[in-house]
Amino acid sequence: MGARWESQNKGRPGVYSRNTSEDMDLSQVSDRGVCALPLKLNWGEKGFIQIVNGENLLKKIGYSITDQEVFPIKEAFKNARIIYLYNVAEQGKKSKATEGELIAEAKYEGIRGNDITVVIEKNLDDSYQVIITLGTIEVEKQNITTIKEFKSDFITLSGTLQEVAGLKLTGGETGTVTNESYIQFLEAVEREVGNINAIGYPGTEEPIKELFVSFINRIRDEVGYKIQCVLSEYPEADHEAIYSVKNGVVMGASKLTSAECVPYVLGAVAGARINESLTYHKYKMGATNVTGELQNEDIKKALLKGEVVFTMSRDGNVVIEQDVTTLKSLSKERPKALRKGRPSRALDNFDGDIDKTFYTYYIGKEDNDEAGRAILKNEIYKLAKKYEELGAFQNTTLEDFEIFEGDDIDSVFIRYAVQPVDSVDKIYIERVIK
Repeated sequence: MGARWESQNKGRPGVYSRNTSEDMDLSQVSDRGVCALPLKLNWGEKGFIQIVNGENLLKKIGYSITDQEVFPIKEAFKNARIIYLYNVAEQGKKSKATEGELIAEAKYEGIRGNDITVVIEKNLDDSYQVIITLGTIEVEKQNITTIKEFKSDFITLSGTLQEVAGLKLTGGETGTVTNESYIQFLEAVEREVGNINAIGYPGTEEPIKELFVSFINRIRDEVGYKIQCVLSEYPEADHEAIYSVKNGVVMGASKLTSAECVPYVLGAVAGARINESLTYHKYKMGATNVTGELQNEDIKKALLKGEVVFTMSRDGNVVIEQDVTTLKSLSKERPKALRKGRPSRALDNFDGDIDKTFYTYYIGKEDNDEAGRAILKNEIYKLAKKYEELGAFQNTTLEDFEIFEGDDIDSVFIRYAVQPVDSVDKIYIERVIK
């Protein structure tokens, strides 16, 4: 093949080639199901711990998904795909044990380290077998000849390698939680915000709820990331991206409070598809009744306040009565459609997908001229049509999208009009008697 060309201006005879491609569909509807959850953990590193639904959690948080200590995580994973778990425990202590010249220390702070036992046996070839047990579970077994060879997800060894029959670690303490812990969580969320659909606070402290509301307002209105939030009993948030859980559910012998149900609703909000409503969403696995059962008038008042209410369906299942956000102060910028969760999530997801397409394929790559803006307009239109095909939007036309040169030479202004689809919540029947 000949030399590369950009324009047909070569002076010498010859063959000149260049690469191009068919018209590619660059924009994609992004996957959902990612949430961030702050919890006081008895084991685990500082900062975010990313966990995927179905993975073994022992190394990362010291417990199996069936253990009661990680019940909130189990509830969130009933609907979520990925959790950015954040350990808000601060200034704890690592468990530790000494025998002779050997020192064993837990990898992380927290009381879970007190359940670690170390056995070291000498082999016939003068190597050592190290066995680590967490509670009743053998979590590691390895052979080493020197202490420097030892690598573990649970402990560190120092000093002189020797046989020990059963060295139990003690002294571990789980740290405390302060307001600063949640500030650090939200700072971490901001660094990962493009990867997260929703955050939640499974507590009851009013100042922390206010902190989350302020964060959502700032990150959406000033920074531009469309993330959602789940709180308990906080309808005064008055925001299309914030959900407030009104009551709890009965699960076995336990009665979960509204705050304890936040992880479940958080997973449901994050995991809901762009064409999916949570109205009459059945509580998955375990819930048999609701707490604080409300009468008909109470339910209607709660829905008008923008509260997520658990009720009993006619067939005896615990369900979310209606997919509502806390938005009540309606305006041109915040119309009535945003009181419902499904259209609100679809619009947020669409904005996020525009953002990803723009940053991945256009910033610094496409000319800010009429032709370049036409390409971007067509890409956004194609994305909207995908949303329409999935049942999230309707009546989409190319004329609904406008892109202008911005105030600066390197900026563009995008204006679009879309019609989100909601699910049928109410059916009115009129009978004609002949």
